[in-house]
Amino acid sequence: MMTIAGQPFLTDFQTQQLISQFQQKTELNVSQIHTQQVYVLSRELEGDEHKKALDLLAVDSSTVLEAPKSNQLQVIVGPRFGTISPWASKATDIFNNCEIVINRVERVVVYTLTIDSKISEKLSTAAEQVLFDRMTQSLVYDLSDVSKLFDDQAPASLNHIDVIGQGQSALELANTQFGFALSVEDIDYLMNAYVNELKRNPTDVELMMFAQANSEHCVIKSLTLNGQSMVKYSQSHCSK
Repeated sequence: MMTIAGQPFLTDFQTQQLISQFQQKTELNVSQIHTQQVYVLSRELEGDEHKKALDLLAVDSSTVLEAPKSNQLQVIVGPRFGTISPWASKATDIFNNCEIVINRVERVVVYTLTIDSKISEKLSTAAEQVLFDRMTQSLVYDLSDVSKLFDDQAPASLNHIDVIGQGQSALELANTQFGFALSVEDIDYLMNAYVNELKRNPTDVELMMFAQANSEHCVIKSLTLNGQSMVKYSQSHCSK
């Protein structure tokens, strides 16, 4: 694995918005945030290949990732381990078309938080959720851990969520553990579908597919009519 430090990730305006989210959603006193893209390559590059990679990524050879100070904490956010991001698919194709033979080029973002209070080794769950989406991303605290992006993982066994035996609490627990981001309406819908109609337990794969297809990007989920809240699942252009 090889890493190349790159450009800032967020604009000044986006950074201020992120600081505001920490203030609103957590008890962490974050005063400054520095963000930087870091490119992660599946193999080491040297000589002309390395120079060509810097040109492709528009990175100056003098760019470095600075170590955090005593009042700072670094958090690394990248694609969910076991997945390949759309950015990586395109970047890897470009590298290979430019005669840099490589299996994969990925990108992660390093958040350096300046904290005006006692610093822990890790953020709270609420603070982590400000920085990443568990459904599509992974969060680590050591840059070396991003090597997991390139691990060959054996297919996981199919899991059944025991809503028949344990009820709604089993689905709510799976929602938290897997990061499905299911709403209360989604959970009610699934409980009725599996318990009352299908009369069987759902698998984790089925729930993930439901969560993806039924995300805010792909459906119109809620409308208000005559002052009454309604839930409406309507396929949008994303499903076409």
